[in-house]
Amino acid sequence: MPFFLDGVGGHPDLMQADGLHPAAGAQDKLLENVWPTLKPLL
Repeated sequence: MPFFLDGVGGHPDLMQADGLHPAAGAQDKLLENVWPTLKPLL
C-alpha cells in the first residue's frame, strides 16, 4: 500500500491541531489513497 497520508501530511488544513492526525476534511483523500489496495482484499 502506498503511504496513506500522501497528499495529506504537510497540509495543515487537512491535519488536526496536534499535527499528527488527519482531520475530517482529509477523509476523501485518505480513501483515495487506500481504496485501490483495499478493494481487492474485500
